[in-house]
Amino acid sequence: MTNVPFDALSDALNRAIRATFIGTAGGKLRLESTGMTEESHGRRLHFTGFHRDGTPFVVLSAPFTGSPIERAAQMAADIITTHTGVPYMPAPAVVSGLAQTLRSRLTEVTKRADEIGLRANSAVDNLNTVLDSAEGVIRDVDNAAADVQSALGLSTNGDPSPL
Repeated sequence: MTNVPFDALSDALNRAIRATFIGTAGGKLRLESTGMTEESHGRRLHFTGFHRDGTPFVVLSAPFTGSPIERAAQMAADIITTHTGVPYMPAPAVVSGLAQTLRSRLTEVTKRADEIGLRANSAVDNLNTVLDSAEGVIRDVDNAAADVQSALGLSTNGDPSPL
């Protein structure tokens, strides 16, 4: 058995507590400080930080004797539940991974749809410009036909007018 200095064990435990709390919160909480104290009746965890909406939180656990890692996870869930009023249960890693994959794919598809929409709008605008030009040409042809009919003395119903 190797001897690891107490400070190294304490540091590793504190990092694990912090990582567990942050991981369990799933981005819903921003952690500012973490603390663990040893008391005669067990340990206490202390967390301060902010909810995603900016509301601050400061929480001190009741004394406990179990795993501080498990207690950190439970406290993160409890803080979120207390704030939202909705029981919080983080998704398992597999579901979280699937959700992230679906979100990224949906983002890609949405971006592509936006690009196609912009191209379609541009094509429709171009088509409207072409149709406006065609209408102008037809008006010019109608006006020219009317001028020719008038010059030749033709009536508009196709019968030649008397000369």
